[in-house]
Amino acid sequence: MATSADIPDVETLWYELDPAALRCFSCQRLFVEDAIVRTFTLATPPGNDGRKYRCSRAVATHLERDILFFDRHMECLLATNTKYMAISHVWDPQTAITQQQGRHSPQPLDVRRITVEAPCRVFDGLEADGIRDCELWHDYFSVPQWSDELKSRILVAIPKIYSSAQATILHLSDLDPAVIAKLRNGTTTEERLAGITGLCNAKWFRRTWTAMEFVRSDTVRTMMADYRLDGDAEDPAFLNKAYDVWDKEVRDHGSVHVVEDMINLQKNRAPWNLGPLREVKALGRTNFAQAFALLSRRRCRDEMDFLHALRGIVSGGSEKPLGPNFREEYPRIARGCLLAGDYSPLLITPLVPALDDPRQDGSASCGYNDVWSWELGEETSPSSLPCDLSFDEVDDSLLSMSLEKIGVISTLRFPNWDSIYDHFSRCAMFTLELTGPSVDDFVTTLGTRLYGEDREVIMSHLKAHENLGKLKEALEEQFNFPWVTPWSQVAGDQEDGAQELARILSLTTVTDGQTENRVDLSYARAATMHCTPYNYLAGITCTTCHETFAFRVGAFAPASELHRATAYRIPGLKYRMSHADGVGLLVKDERVVGRMMWATPACACRKTEVVKLRMPELPLLNPQDDIVASE
Repeated sequence: MATSADIPDVETLWYELDPAALRCFSCQRLFVEDAIVRTFTLATPPGNDGRKYRCSRAVATHLERDILFFDRHMECLLATNTKYMAISHVWDPQTAITQQQGRHSPQPLDVRRITVEAPCRVFDGLEADGIRDCELWHDYFSVPQWSDELKSRILVAIPKIYSSAQATILHLSDLDPAVIAKLRNGTTTEERLAGITGLCNAKWFRRTWTAMEFVRSDTVRTMMADYRLDGDAEDPAFLNKAYDVWDKEVRDHGSVHVVEDMINLQKNRAPWNLGPLREVKALGRTNFAQAFALLSRRRCRDEMDFLHALRGIVSGGSEKPLGPNFREEYPRIARGCLLAGDYSPLLITPLVPALDDPRQDGSASCGYNDVWSWELGEETSPSSLPCDLSFDEVDDSLLSMSLEKIGVISTLRFPNWDSIYDHFSRCAMFTLELTGPSVDDFVTTLGTRLYGEDREVIMSHLKAHENLGKLKEALEEQFNFPWVTPWSQVAGDQEDGAQELARILSLTTVTDGQTENRVDLSYARAATMHCTPYNYLAGITCTTCHETFAFRVGAFAPASELHRATAYRIPGLKYRMSHADGVGLLVKDERVVGRMMWATPACACRKTEVVKLRMPELPLLNPQDDIVASE
């Protein structure tokens, strides 16, 4: 039986007495300023057969096998075509406490045992699956946690370590294989939903580092609590299956809200709570705002770890060492993204002390995705203007860039959010006020710029159901007699005129692969990305043709500060949930006071000018509290 003396002290793994003397196993050169990429294998002790290890260092264990370490430069690791796998896992809480307390802290026996055994059991599990002649990178062994100079260089290299690995093994150490059996083979709704919540509540999804590691990895395999690899290599972290089962249950029960009630959303996670992990992984990197939304509600040791992870997945990421000051480095990352053509730092919902943050109410339902800051998804088309953005040499918070002027806000309305169709009615009345009874202008404004539906879809629907004349007559009567009950003219035998108006405009029909119709969507995801409850209807007057047009705007400031703000478009720029040529900024006194997502051109006036802006105050981290999985 192993004694405490047989189990290596963690200092043996986490501290280097003379870091400057370490040499690369492949080229024998010193590391100087380069990161050490330390991999390991296990080997049976040589005994008396005269065999000697070829490695950087060997550590004896209580497991009847020795740990063989290999220290290399990243370039040497790649040049020698060394096969290695990176392990993505969540730290044991007691091991993390010991690590944070530092080199001279007590080292409980259980912590020593876990630190040594966990990576070794992963190695054994891979061998049992037939994976041999492969080294592993596991941060219990591969990062000298108590040698700060070495560790700081390794942190910069971690994204490349994961992206260069032959595969990344996701070790979901608290996920019982029986949970996945329910997810895949459950015969009842209750069993299948238990499979979903059991997966989504896994600790692996809660961490900032694991999300970054997942995104930057190419090939991914999943290992569960029993240290066995799952056989399906095409569905990393079982996310595809979880979404497929979830979507089917929603369809079968008729409403996402019904299924959310069934799983007790305040206690358990649904797949969408995990954020756009699949989408961002498919890209490998993403825009600043999407990266923030994905990572900022997950947990990490400190703010600097968050910055390492953030920089690892943003498109404008740098490999230069981070300075020690979070308040300086955080905006520096954002500025780097802007200079690389990523405009999302100007569009992300900033820190706005003057406004209440809706995340404070019912925040648990958002899970690990900060939809308040960003719900627009990845960039799908860049700006068509040259990237001439530059920062002031004296004040690096001040920048100038070319933008297309839309006009000036002359009217601002708050559409009531108490009722979905009262909201729609107010939007329709505001549209009519600005467009008059022109069917074409009304449809383009209400249907497209306010509700996100393609104009041709609406016009085809009106003609197919012979409602074009009915709409024209209703608009004229409502415009001529504005004191009557709104939209009663279109209602006919219907009780709700606004609902009937939405129906004949096809806005109550689910189209284009959406899971909700346009009216419902305006009350859900589209409202969120327009900064609800600070989502306004704005009449914006073009300073060239002097016509006023209706748009949705999301406010970053009180309504009084939006009055007379200038609206600018970033032509060509599109995100998955915005419209082509529809992304814009509201600017007043060089401050960004709001954003526009569906601001497609309403007139032919297209004038570009150089605009000075001040960088908005970036949003703060908002880690989600851990939850307790259901039985």
